[in-house]
Amino acid sequence: MTTEIAIMNKSAIALAADSAATISSPDQKPKKTYNTANKVFALSKFAPVGIMIYGNSELMGVPWETIVKCYRKKLNEDSFDTLKEYCNDFFEFLDNLELPAEAEEKYINSQIFGILHFLQDKLKCNLIKQKDEDKERIKKNLDNVVDNVHEEFIKMSKDSILNEKEREELKAEFSKRIKDVIKVILKANNPSDEVINKLLDSIIIAASIGPMGVSGVVITGFGDKDIFPSCYEYDVAAILKSKTIKKELSVNKISIDNSATILPFAQSDDVHSFLQGINPQLHRFLVDIFEEHINGALPKTLLKHLGSLLQLKEEEEEQQLEQLEEICKGVTNTMFKKLADARQKNYITPIVDATCFLSKSELANMAETLVNMVSFRKQVTMEAETVGGPIDVLVITKGDGPVWIKRKHYFSPELNHHFFSNYHK
Repeated sequence: MTTEIAIMNKSAIALAADSAATISSPDQKPKKTYNTANKVFALSKFAPVGIMIYGNSELMGVPWETIVKCYRKKLNEDSFDTLKEYCNDFFEFLDNLELPAEAEEKYINSQIFGILHFLQDKLKCNLIKQKDEDKERIKKNLDNVVDNVHEEFIKMSKDSILNEKEREELKAEFSKRIKDVIKVILKANNPSDEVINKLLDSIIIAASIGPMGVSGVVITGFGDKDIFPSCYEYDVAAILKSKTIKKELSVNKISIDNSATILPFAQSDDVHSFLQGINPQLHRFLVDIFEEHINGALPKTLLKHLGSLLQLKEEEEEQQLEQLEEICKGVTNTMFKKLADARQKNYITPIVDATCFLSKSELANMAETLVNMVSFRKQVTMEAETVGGPIDVLVITKGDGPVWIKRKHYFSPELNHHFFSNYHK
């Protein structure tokens, strides 16, 4: 995991990221953390654009660092009018990236097992080891669950990066492989051809949409005609049929009316605590508590006492309960609105207003401090230290382009002058 920060005002962008990389075993339990990962890069050696990567450090087995530097070489001295055009060009480069055939197959396999494990969770039983007398019941349950899953994926197919023709081509290419795996895993349930085909369809749609949270890609900076900076965040899963499976998560732009913004990525709860005055988990806990006790239990408790006191009839009790629920919801909504107003007034607005006027060096210091704050909390609690190591800080301005404030090297700069002399060649 990681913590990354992008802070923008009208003059510059400051990017900061830690260096921790957690290596996980197949069961997803963390095994080891290294503090040597590079997550912040200049997207161009000449233009004022940068990129940050979080989540998976590879795209289908290829390191993101390699991909970014290959794109940078291809881009060379070219530039675009807007940052959005840089984003489009970068993903067009990914679309045409030549990957080994086994990379695509491995990705499809992950979708196969993801869907089948999801089915196991839905059935709440082991689909491989069942008693003989349970087989008919399990088969019926399987049919029902597969029908529901298929219907959901058919609805989700509108979000697919691939069109129907491309999905059919993908299905034809991997049909045998997918069906063989389904038959092996669901062998004890003797799935029908209809079930197998629906699962095949679901897996292809799932692959063409992509799972969330694979690799986060943040592209930020200035286009040639951009006066103010902007920032685009994407979730990138894979490359299939020469198309990048991605989702645009957020767009943030500085303007005359929006003079500054602070954007945390990946592990961001501690940063939000600093910015908003309350930890997001604690806020969600309070919302749940009020929903359960004030909106849920309190109206029924009040009605119980009122009903016996006023000797209400059943129809009157139902009407009274609805009124009490409305009153309690109104109280809860008012309270959380006032809490939101207080957070905005006392925490968010003062910090953002000050950020508008920060110099480039102060922006860099703020971004580094926020990452360091998360790292420090990991050190002094019993949580896994998934944020830590040296913090890389990059500042991007319209005139100066990408300027490193802090950057770790895997080599001694004093012994490698040729690296820096050849940087722009």
